[in-house]
Amino acid sequence: MNKKIIFFILILFLISALNLVNNENFNLINNVLAQGTGGGQGGGAGSGAANSGDESESAALAVETVKSRKGDFTDQITVSALAEAAQEVEVMPRIQEVVNTVNVKIGDRVEAGDILIEMDNRSRELDLLNAEASLKKAKADLQSAVNGARKAEIEQKEAQLEQTKSELKLREENYQRKKQLFEEEYISKQELDQSANELTAARSSYLSALKSLELLEMGAAAEEIAALESQVAQAEVNLERTKLNSSYSKVEAPISGIVADLNVEKGQLLSNQRIAVITNIDQIELLAYINELNVNKLITGEEVNVNFRSLNREFNGIITSISPRTADNRQSFPVRIIVENPENIIKSGMSAQVELITARAKDMVLVSQNAVLEDNGTNYVFLLIDGKVKKQEVEISAENEDIAVIKSGLEAEQEVVTTGKENLNDGMTVNVVSRGDN
Repeated sequence: MNKKIIFFILILFLISALNLVNNENFNLINNVLAQGTGGGQGGGAGSGAANSGDESESAALAVETVKSRKGDFTDQITVSALAEAAQEVEVMPRIQEVVNTVNVKIGDRVEAGDILIEMDNRSRELDLLNAEASLKKAKADLQSAVNGARKAEIEQKEAQLEQTKSELKLREENYQRKKQLFEEEYISKQELDQSANELTAARSSYLSALKSLELLEMGAAAEEIAALESQVAQAEVNLERTKLNSSYSKVEAPISGIVADLNVEKGQLLSNQRIAVITNIDQIELLAYINELNVNKLITGEEVNVNFRSLNREFNGIITSISPRTADNRQSFPVRIIVENPENIIKSGMSAQVELITARAKDMVLVSQNAVLEDNGTNYVFLLIDGKVKKQEVEISAENEDIAVIKSGLEAEQEVVTTGKENLNDGMTVNVVSRGDN
């Protein structure tokens, strides 16, 4: 009995639910139909107005612009370069001798003229004394010839002349007596000849003494004085040469700088060999190699930027030379750059990145490369004039990745399109959403 009552109640519940659903569906359908018929004209008008607005917005394309400007332009290439000391000199001895003293070590700073090593100089000191004595004698001989003979010398020559004169008189008297005895046949012909020879010798001695006295009284001849002057000059040259050779016993620093290498010890016998290297890194010379496309774009004396990554620093450099020929075993041209290095932090052998200017323009119209388009070899930009764009041909004289130098076709402070330019045609209306810096 209870089961039948429960079943009947369930049946009534299902019938009620089905009726509710049908009523709601009906009401929904009516509402839709009512809206469709009641708002037909108004809805059409609203849709038309919306479409008109969309067409207006789509006609004005969104773009970004910048202005051209007047300014200077440069373009660079970056090349690697190797640092070298601007001055570096190998030191070699001029003489072969034993080392007495070594005055420096590697790393010492020296000034030009500082004594690096000293060698045994005793033999050259003796040579110097001998050269001084020779010069002194040559000068004395010359002075004597110029001043003439002294009185004592003349008196000595006069005494010698009187002695030879007395001897000549004696020999003449002896010869006359011997001649008479020969004629009287008291002596032989041999004795007479001997007396004649003694007379001849006495006469010769007399004439020689007479000539010496005359020359002494006359003084030295001009030729003799000239010869003595030449001897003095030769002695002076020999003395200077000896002094110079003596100075070679002290080896001096040829330049100011740092002792980079030293190969000598006390007691070592030196000959023709390198004993030291002096390097001056107050200035650094960079050597870069430039290809044939860019070498003629460089200018001697132009300033360049030099970056040493190992030092995390940048320096200014100056191009000092551009070789007119390629380097050996290279198809590139050596270019030398000087960098001031007062702190000596740049060392020989360090590598650097050098920015070399390859294009220059002064007071020219410049524009962003983002504004430039190209068509069949012709460059052009889109000018913005009163909300519309104008296609404008331009001539470019130089450029890099960011900037174009305009030779003609554009003036400074003109507004050109950058972003969105690819979708433009001449005369189109645009909507500028951003104006960039020039």
